Amino acid sequence: PVCGDAGPDPGPDAPRDAVHRAGYLYRRYLPEDRGDLVGLYGEVFGPAVGRNAEAIFDWKFLDNPLTPPEGPLVDVLVHQDRPVGMNGGIWTRFKVADRVLPGVWGCDTQVHPDHRQASVGFFKHVEESTPVIKLGTPNPDLYRFATATDSVLTLDRFMNLKALLNLDHLLRSEGHNAAVSLAAGLGNRVLNAGWNLFARPGAVGGVTVERVPAFDARWDELWAEVSAGYEGIMVRDATFLSWRFDRCPNRRYTRYAVLREGRLAGYLVTREFVRKGSRRALVVDYLVGRDDRDALDALVLAAMRDFRAHGTDLVTFPVSGGMIEHMSWLRRHGFLFTRPKGHVTASKVGDHAALAGVKSWFFTLADSDTDFAGLEEDMG
Repeated sequence: PVCGDAGPDPGPDAPRDAVHRAGYLYRRYLPEDRGDLVGLYGEVFGPAVGRNAEAIFDWKFLDNPLTPPEGPLVDVLVHQDRPVGMNGGIWTRFKVADRVLPGVWGCDTQVHPDHRQASVGFFKHVEESTPVIKLGTPNPDLYRFATATDSVLTLDRFMNLKALLNLDHLLRSEGHNAAVSLAAGLGNRVLNAGWNLFARPGAVGGVTVERVPAFDARWDELWAEVSAGYEGIMVRDATFLSWRFDRCPNRRYTRYAVLREGRLAGYLVTREFVRKGSRRALVVDYLVGRDDRDALDALVLAAMRDFRAHGTDLVTFPVSGGMIEHMSWLRRHGFLFTRPKGHVTASKVGDHAALAGVKSWFFTLADSDTDFAGLEEDMG
């Protein structure tokens, strides 16, 4: 088996960090791997995923401003001189208590079906060779395996808060009976009208909201001001936000900034897309002071007004389960339905002990690759 004893020494001309095991070579990414690795997406997951991978591969792994000069954190499984598997990590930084630690968000774990027997050894190599803390959202099967083998720390869980704006059209897009959809939609309209009269916040004093075309140096000041209120959070400074949203090649985002007396107090990022003929929206990211309810209320109110004006059927707001107070505030805006989603875990590598003591984590879709890995049709 591939996870057994190592084979011959790779030799002086082998790539950096190369390890041979039972006919397979484990090593780090080389520039000549790009074509094979992008092609692997299509072989494993289908041509649509392959095309998406082609669009974002360089941006995600090579053009990330935090990627070190020695190259991206992409481990490659090679068989007979051809890459047949990969495991990628997006370089980032995490604020943990009063420290900022280098780290990666794990993504893009794939092995060609003909080489799945090599998976265990490859993934073991990936864990052993990761030099820094590594977070990720494993699928349910991987999560069960990882927790059973005590190889990860569970930090939190994503909660998808949902606001139903047009249930009739949403149900029909999912193939439900027209009469049932109409009846449910009428009930939903009554519920929304009553809920909005009761719970919609009035004018939020002292703050204004505006759309911005891009992130700039002001966001460094915002991060310095509000980050102290969060015990565990990915660094959201201008460098990260500009790369993540302004330069993402396959997504178009709407950015809302909230100002208090002319000074930046927070932001919110959304994306609208079509699925099965239904117009839907995601709140991809946000940041306000931990206790700044007025700023969050103003941002969400502005975004929800736009969604209603655009005829959006469903709005999803993913947030980590530890943000209980923020979730309670969002109920006022119609986010009445909650669906638990993937767990956020940390591999037991690097300075992982620092993560275990954090009681409250802040995560959104901006942290993982889920948002830009999907195949929805974006709408401007």
